[in-house]
Amino acid sequence: MKWRLIAGLLVALLLIPLAIASLPARLAPRLLPADQLMLSGLSGSLLEGQAARAIVQTPAGPLHLGQVHWRVHPLSLFALAPAVTLRSEWGEQRASLQAVVKGDHLHIRNLDGSFPAGLLKQFVPLAVEGQFQLLFQELELDARGPLRAEGRVVWQDALWQSPGGARPLGTYVAELESPGERQILGRVDTLAGLVRATGDLSLEVNTYAVDLRVEGRDRLLEPALAQALSLLAVPEDSGYRLRLNGDLAPRP
Repeated sequence: MKWRLIAGLLVALLLIPLAIASLPARLAPRLLPADQLMLSGLSGSLLEGQAARAIVQTPAGPLHLGQVHWRVHPLSLFALAPAVTLRSEWGEQRASLQAVVKGDHLHIRNLDGSFPAGLLKQFVPLAVEGQFQLLFQELELDARGPLRAEGRVVWQDALWQSPGGARPLGTYVAELESPGERQILGRVDTLAGLVRATGDLSLEVNTYAVDLRVEGRDRLLEPALAQALSLLAVPEDSGYRLRLNGDLAPRP
């Protein structure tokens, strides 16, 4: 009788997570922080469903994700490390990824995303256009910020919105890797375009540093761009050396 009771308890412990996950998706807002994530037009179940509209609240304001589809991997529930596959799409903005939550750590794998560069205006006052692509094999974060990153960021068909109109820049790539925890190093290179940019990036314990050399094709920069760069960068030969550093976010 004792073994039957233990077996019954084990079966119940196995079935409870699956029973909860099979509940309708419309219950999701009750399980998520309403002040950080808003979902509407829900269908499916908690295990696999979709929202016609999703909005994430950020310090700079609401970020629209558009339609979101999710699938929870059932076995991950028993390991107390929920794993979910996510896809989102909204206009030119899309993303797909696999995420695992382990304690206060968020592990993201196989991130493939794309968004218009104009979206950055919501967070920083940059007059730029083009399309950003994110291709990460691994990205790990916690409440304090990024821990590790392995992947690349591509800025395609970059444009600078000057007072005289849009100016084409080029297409650029930043290859990122993490030799240690809370240490992300990047190498910037130019794939094509009229303006060449090469140099290094780093993010260590939420302190960032940028060291780039910017020059024009045939080592000549357009006068309007050269004037704009002169406000931030130091002349170097026929180009400019751009060095920036600071805190990415306040430390707790």
